Amino acid sequence: ATASGDRDTEATGLISLLLSSSTDSFAALGLQPSPSICTSSVRSAFRKRALVVHPDKCKHSLAEEAFRALVEAFESLHNPVNLRRAYDERTKTDEKPPAKRARKQSSRAARTSEAGNNTARSWSWAELERNLHRYEELEKRFKSSQSTKYADRRAVSSLQQAQRVCADLDERAGIVQNPLLHAEAATLDVSTQPEMAGPVAADPLHLLQLLRYLRETHLYCLFCGQRFHSDEDMRQSCPGTLEDDHEADHDELDDF
Repeated sequence: ATASGDRDTEATGLISLLLSSSTDSFAALGLQPSPSICTSSVRSAFRKRALVVHPDKCKHSLAEEAFRALVEAFESLHNPVNLRRAYDERTKTDEKPPAKRARKQSSRAARTSEAGNNTARSWSWAELERNLHRYEELEKRFKSSQSTKYADRRAVSSLQQAQRVCADLDERAGIVQNPLLHAEAATLDVSTQPEMAGPVAADPLHLLQLLRYLRETHLYCLFCGQRFHSDEDMRQSCPGTLEDDHEADHDELDDF
């Protein structure tokens, strides 16, 4: 009974926090704003708090509304570009006088509420776990596929190509200050500086982050070399996020 009471108290406190107009995405996930936060930390924080307020786990009358607010916070931070943008905005907000800060938070809360009403996710707990597992498995597969070949020129070339495409599509969409484009690899030319491949190989997830960003933001697949009309079009026409997915698809056609 005590354990159940503690869980109810925790859920009530978290629901109150999530539904407060002064709560930003970092606070909603229990994260301290920092430029070093990674997307895996965002996923872990989301899962931990979802266990408390998900309607399948919590019977509080406001659990569904609180979970929707938690999903909004997760979706605003799970992408590396959005994560950096949110950190920059939070830093600027903290530097403003209290009155302006309050108005900004009130405006943000209104936008979040409107977005929540329009795009609310009714994930069951099983669906939530599958979505998070999908992200984690994609990173594992990428790391495994790159462990032996990431340092070769083809992989470095893919990274450079992804950055060029990303810069072009961002410019067309009016997106500025994309942190994925401000890495050492952006100006690396391995044809003239092969010894400089080291800094690129040190962070293989940089390429994966770019591939995911291109798909999620611009509906673009680097290895298909095209933009798609919709998420559904991409799911049906593109074999996957990774280069290996496309190679496997070509192998099947060759076998046929």
